[in-house]
Amino acid sequence: MKYFLTVIVLCSLVYNQTTLGGNLKQNHRPLIETITTYNDMRLDPASFAPSLNSNDQKIFHDLILKGKIQTLPEIKHVAVDTYHMVVDDSTVIFDEKNWNQKKIRINNYLIDLSKVQSVNQLMKAIEKVVPAGEKKSSFLQMVEELVFPKAYGGWGKSGWLLLAAGVIAAASVGYMIHNKKESSNSKDNSSNDSIVKSSVGDVDSKNTSPISSKSFSVTPIGESYEHGFFILRKFNGKLYAGAFGYSKKQKIFTYSPWAAASPGFTTGESVCDLREFNGYLYANTENQGQIFRTQDGSNWEKVLDVKPDIGCGLAIFNGRIYATELTLDSAPAEIHRSSDGKSWEKVYSSGSTKRYMKEIVAFQDKLYGFYVDLDGNKNGMMSSSDGVIWANASAPARFIRSYVKGNTMWLAATKKYSSSGESAIWSFDGNNFKKVYSDSSKSHISYISSIGDTLVATTTVEWKGKQGGATLLQSCDGGSTWVTVHTFKETEAWGMEEFEGALYVATKQDGGGGKVYKVEGLCSK
Repeated sequence: MKYFLTVIVLCSLVYNQTTLGGNLKQNHRPLIETITTYNDMRLDPASFAPSLNSNDQKIFHDLILKGKIQTLPEIKHVAVDTYHMVVDDSTVIFDEKNWNQKKIRINNYLIDLSKVQSVNQLMKAIEKVVPAGEKKSSFLQMVEELVFPKAYGGWGKSGWLLLAAGVIAAASVGYMIHNKKESSNSKDNSSNDSIVKSSVGDVDSKNTSPISSKSFSVTPIGESYEHGFFILRKFNGKLYAGAFGYSKKQKIFTYSPWAAASPGFTTGESVCDLREFNGYLYANTENQGQIFRTQDGSNWEKVLDVKPDIGCGLAIFNGRIYATELTLDSAPAEIHRSSDGKSWEKVYSSGSTKRYMKEIVAFQDKLYGFYVDLDGNKNGMMSSSDGVIWANASAPARFIRSYVKGNTMWLAATKKYSSSGESAIWSFDGNNFKKVYSDSSKSHISYISSIGDTLVATTTVEWKGKQGGATLLQSCDGGSTWVTVHTFKETEAWGMEEFEGALYVATKQDGGGGKVYKVEGLCSK
């Protein structure tokens, strides 16, 4: 279904962007005008039909009125000059810059429409960029029954002719969108006829390929003993995974090969963060604020055990390691620090304020902590130049994870405590916040990281949910636009880390089943 709908909608939107289509070719249309027309057509297809009543346009008229146009996916505005259309596991991304250059991105592939010479070539290109193994959709069955008996009676109904039916539907809808008026076109049928018959060229040949591609794969490498994982971190040539669960089972796993650490350590809840400092790997846990550390990856020692119930964030700043601790639904929240990892001092307390603070990060000569004050649900940010004296400021969202790359801090925000009712990705330059992506269907943007020049983020559908649907996003342009490249079977995805040239993603599923996945082939360049 996703393949055929992608073909239909892509052709519909970009017909005027390519050199294909003969007399159906139109002049370039502004992106917002094209998308608005498309979405309006979905909502009220009957209003577009009256101008298509001539005999020559009978096929287009029937397609609009009988073709269940409302089932086509909506194109949603997700950021400035950026729009997404999600078709099952595939995402088509439209942004002003690429549109003006006659380019569109599908998943992690960029299609250069200026190189497309025929509908068949476009169809073949799209086949390469969407997941394989798709089944014929009910929409395509309708197109097949509608188009072939009336326009090409007697032609076959399987294989490439079935694909051709999808392309004919695309051409029809595209023609309607870009004209919205009756036109005499006795040549249209012969044009479509040649589309069905024409051979498919090598769209990957040098200097002619409309797509930039690289093999994309997502492979599970290991599973936890409980619900899943919260954090990933590389240390001394191995990848470490911190687990989530309440049954005091092993909380540390390593790769490669995949194995539970031995003896490792157990604790009553998750490993919320892992951080390397002075030759040790530290683990902050959500169990009585306990912090553990290891030098060899196998033997762990407890180095902090404080009163706040939950430990989470870890950061390195000016030669010291800092840790956040908080009490769930109560006061206080605290920050502790150490210069040797053994002796710790408290450098901040929220006192009687119920401050939920889990994230702490060093950025541009300052240390930042992000929180929400539960009395009044106010989002905030603390900053300090020395780790002792802290200044408070408001924040536009509840930020639960951060990632620093160059001169930008990327922030993952939750739907809860959001004034706009959406999870989001924000950038921060030390002075100003900017929202670059949002999703009202997910409870959390749960982690942000990078591999090479590619920025990546994960989403979580619902805390302790069981329906699946956590996703992996990527940005190939420095964070301006984001696209979904994979949907996981698990509901939550909380950690990522680059390791030995691949991206690793940690997932969680309430009741069990969370895994660590190896992801390759992001952002073809």
